[in-house]
Amino acid sequence: MKKPADTPLFDQIFAGTPEANRAQQIEHRFHKFDRENPKVWNAFQRYAFKAIKLGQSHYSADAILHLIRWNQLIRVRTSEAVKINNDYASWYARKFHDYYPQHSDFFETRKQTSKERPARAIDQVAHLNGRNQ
Repeated sequence: MKKPADTPLFDQIFAGTPEANRAQQIEHRFHKFDRENPKVWNAFQRYAFKAIKLGQSHYSADAILHLIRWNQLIRVRTSEAVKINNDYASWYARKFHDYYPQHSDFFETRKQTSKERPARAIDQVAHLNGRNQ
């Protein structure tokens, strides 16, 4: 294994995060976004419970994120080029299931195929310097 001093400077700067697979890279970004934007999680829960109260037995986490994105005056802190990354829909669904196990089948979650893909050397997310919405 190369020591950091043996690694070219370019590779040290752009080595990305030390995650083992693509899912871990996305999860890392999700948890950072979630910590910095609690209003998104609060709105996600509110919309999910509204759908449950209206008699929905299943719903789309992606649809909820679209509602938050376009129908709410929620400002988010992110360096990404989008207000809420689509990659986060499944993570919010899983978080909802973890918090409310009685609704563990409300959102359909699939096998995370990103767990089978290696982490990218550079986590390719479009960033804008200091962008806050």
